[in-house]
Amino acid sequence: MNLESFKGYSITTVVKDAISRSYDSLEELKLKTFVLGANLLAPWLFLLYRGSTNLLALISWLHISTSVWRYGGPHYH
Repeated sequence: MNLESFKGYSITTVVKDAISRSYDSLEELKLKTFVLGANLLAPWLFLLYRGSTNLLALISWLHISTSVWRYGGPHYH
């Protein structure tokens, strides 16, 4: 790779150029970003919609699973 060819380009220009080459169009990139974001947000939005009881269950599950990971078992104080 020749570094002289990058003179005059900012990092954002190089990144935009790489993205535009890897996707057919900007619309395809927007669609894939939207689908990825929707897949990541869907469980959290569902929990918020269902109410606080499921959210409390999730928090307690996270507490137990992290304590299993950290200490080898759930520890109740």
